[in-house]
Amino acid sequence: MKIAWPISISCFAFIEFCMSKSLTFVLGHQALDNHSEGKQAVRLFDKSNIKHNDVKYSKIIIGKYSKKACNSMLITGGEGVQNNRIGSVDDKLSELKRAMVAEYIGTLVLIVLGCGGTCSAVYAGSFSGLWQVASLWGLAVTIAVYCTASVSGAHLNPAVSLATVLSSRHSEFSWRHFGGYVLAQLSGAFTGGLINLAVFWDLIKKFEADQKIVRGSPESVLSAMAFGEYFPNPAMFGLNYSLISPLKALAVEFLATSLLMFSIKGITDSKSKALVRKDLAPLLIGFTVSILIGIFAPFTQAGMNPARDFGPRLVTFLSGWGSAAIPGPRSGFWVYIIGPLLGAPFGSLLYDVVIGDKIR
Repeated sequence: MKIAWPISISCFAFIEFCMSKSLTFVLGHQALDNHSEGKQAVRLFDKSNIKHNDVKYSKIIIGKYSKKACNSMLITGGEGVQNNRIGSVDDKLSELKRAMVAEYIGTLVLIVLGCGGTCSAVYAGSFSGLWQVASLWGLAVTIAVYCTASVSGAHLNPAVSLATVLSSRHSEFSWRHFGGYVLAQLSGAFTGGLINLAVFWDLIKKFEADQKIVRGSPESVLSAMAFGEYFPNPAMFGLNYSLISPLKALAVEFLATSLLMFSIKGITDSKSKALVRKDLAPLLIGFTVSILIGIFAPFTQAGMNPARDFGPRLVTFLSGWGSAAIPGPRSGFWVYIIGPLLGAPFGSLLYDVVIGDKIR
């Protein structure tokens, strides 16, 4: 523990550094976009056939426009005045910062509550069955989404962010945003894993002592499973790896994440008449997660989220579990990254083709 904590904190600091660099990169590109947009808007303003007494405006010099001018610029047409607000670099900075902080906090809450429930079940035997853990996970998703949806859209999942950026219906969410979101999600998941490790440390040691588990040995996946995920579910089948192959596990993660993304699109679609008001959307998404965990957890523990798996898994890797965490048995940790990243875009595309295009 004395060695693990400095390493973990250093890794966390590195992730935070990457987040800040990603933010700078994104904002640099947005500044260039704002510059070109501003010059174009100035040209339009300059070329429009208006009189000075038709509209009150600030003096705008082509190529040198202030924040005030960019925010209050008026482009006049034949019959009226149309406000065309061009966001300043400061506005973009503030908006992206808030979104990344929301994704960080939301993912942290998801891991502390969701993985915390799994830790309680594994190390203390707090729950009597799979559905209780699945229900707790569903409520954790619901709370995290309710807390952050109004700021960032509550992706809380790199697979959801990837599906969103690939969807033509969300053109405002670009690849530049995607990088910042993913770093925030991974950082939040890692921090949540650290919090759970600190909270459950004594129970973990007692569990390993009672089960005669040597941390870092192949058997230590039985204690690591409360952080990262393994196939088949060690709590149900122990170390019987012959029950499910890596390819089968990949297919299960693909299917589960496809169904999750398909459901998210259906629940949040503004054109859907099944749920006109979206107040219950976070609760329904959480309930969907509970159902999917109840079905697929025996096979892969039902990850469906690369950040949810890799963040806490990295914590265990740095805290003595070593190769039992990464790469894990049969080097299978990649299943929980590739499966969801393929499944979510497929589920999104399936909804758009089969349902979304029919109701527009």
